[in-house]
Amino acid sequence: MQKYIVTELTAGSHPPQWLISGWERLVREHGTIRLFQTPMWVLNYWQFRYREATNLRLLVGKDADQIIGIIPWVIQSSRSFPFFSTWRTVHAVGEYDADWICHPDYRETFVRMACDYFTRERRSWFRYLHSAMREDSGVLEPLKIECQSRGIPFRYEPSREIPFLETTDPRLIEQRLAGKFRQELGRKARKLQQLGPVSFENIAPRDAESLRSALGELFTVEASGWKGRAGTAIVLDPHTQGFWRAFTGDAAEQDLLMLHFLRLGDKAIAAQLGAVFGGTYYSLKLGYDEQFRSYGPGALMMRHTIQFCIDDPAISTYDFTGPAMPYMKGWTSRTRRAGMVTLGTPRRGVPPLFQLRWYGRKKLTAAREFGRAIRPTRSDARGV
Repeated sequence: MQKYIVTELTAGSHPPQWLISGWERLVREHGTIRLFQTPMWVLNYWQFRYREATNLRLLVGKDADQIIGIIPWVIQSSRSFPFFSTWRTVHAVGEYDADWICHPDYRETFVRMACDYFTRERRSWFRYLHSAMREDSGVLEPLKIECQSRGIPFRYEPSREIPFLETTDPRLIEQRLAGKFRQELGRKARKLQQLGPVSFENIAPRDAESLRSALGELFTVEASGWKGRAGTAIVLDPHTQGFWRAFTGDAAEQDLLMLHFLRLGDKAIAAQLGAVFGGTYYSLKLGYDEQFRSYGPGALMMRHTIQFCIDDPAISTYDFTGPAMPYMKGWTSRTRRAGMVTLGTPRRGVPPLFQLRWYGRKKLTAAREFGRAIRPTRSDARGV
């Protein structure tokens, strides 16, 4: 019997065992599921990264006792319009792209289940957001067709390119780079070696003590760069630090975690955190000591990590896990497109209120800026 159920978790609560075991089985048996759709990512991200929403709602599709799909989201109400809520997918936030958590043989069935629930919930005003669904998703087209047939507003807006690099080519990474970029990397490596012995270290932590030590070193390196000055380094935010410690602990237990260090003597001057899942290496964090910026420690660290993936036959793809940045063009020209999926809109009559609120704010801001521009300074007023 095919059906869906909805379960809700509050802060500090634990998912029921049937949900975790079924979720992990779905992840284990189907290679289309990415790192950001696993229980360890979703549950930790919800617990540590969401500040305003405390509850996690899960739409779970089932066929008899088998879980065929899961949609995790938090519900955030508008401060100005409390009756209007946004359902925001947890496992596809920010720069990370992820599909629905769905058994590939049940995509259309699970899409119908989800639309049944969305249709029922249209009694209230809502908007469902999935922030980074790839264009090649097997869910996208069935979801669009089902929404159109039911009259549920559907919109897909491509918003970013996600770079990736295939590592099945046995050639050394230097042989795959453009000549000028390759020469620049070699020059910086030789320049760095003039300062002292240079070495790389790969760590796959297997116990709590080695993980704590390696993470502490990585956090220190990251905070020494621009993120430390901007106040966005991991160590400066307890919620962010809590998430990464919890996630890396879970990933280490499952033998998925990798940490890489570039050392000058005994000092770590660059560090990278990654996870290997489903044949893909996910580059999650990269930082370097800006004191050595002119030596290109970040690029040298990435060159080493990509070569590490090429040398490992179990890894077929290096995923940059972020939107295309200028520095990535030197490594690859291949990208996957991802975009925002939006389902549902407020009922008729509400959009003008939102437009009026936006228009009023825009005019008020312009008036304030104009007032500041024409207001005389204190020195002008005194005739100084």
